[in-house]
Amino acid sequence: MSNLVGKEFIDFELPYIGDSGIETYKLSNAIDEHQSIVLAFFPAAWTGGCVKEMCSFRDDLKSFEDLDAKVITISVDLPWAQQHFKKDLKLNFLMVSDVEKKIIKAYDVEWPNFANLGVTVANRAIFVIKSGKIVYQWVGENPGKYPNFDEIKDVLKTAN
Repeated sequence: MSNLVGKEFIDFELPYIGDSGIETYKLSNAIDEHQSIVLAFFPAAWTGGCVKEMCSFRDDLKSFEDLDAKVITISVDLPWAQQHFKKDLKLNFLMVSDVEKKIIKAYDVEWPNFANLGVTVANRAIFVIKSGKIVYQWVGENPGKYPNFDEIKDVLKTAN
């Protein structure tokens, strides 16, 4: 894994399901609008660990918003799968699709041969971006490892 802390954020334009169907979200637009960005990469919708992590973000989103941070989650799931996952779990943050796997490669969070199925997904990872720079990076050592939400919020407090 590359250490990206201190480096410029890696911009992207990724699809998601919006009010009028498939739309494109550009990360640099969020950078301009918010103090901090929390990029949360996750392996796959509806897997046990990802349900737990996404529900944790959902239940604690107000804490992140109070720190003027926008949470953006990224997986390689198709936008329609993410839309159903989001609806089923009542997730209240932006989910973008890296179906082409370019961004998980750029952020060096590829997890090849997921569940011995021969497919590549995103590793569970968190990046905090402030003023265009990556100020925090965490990558799970294994699928059962979860980010420390208090640590992320502490970084956001010092970042703002």
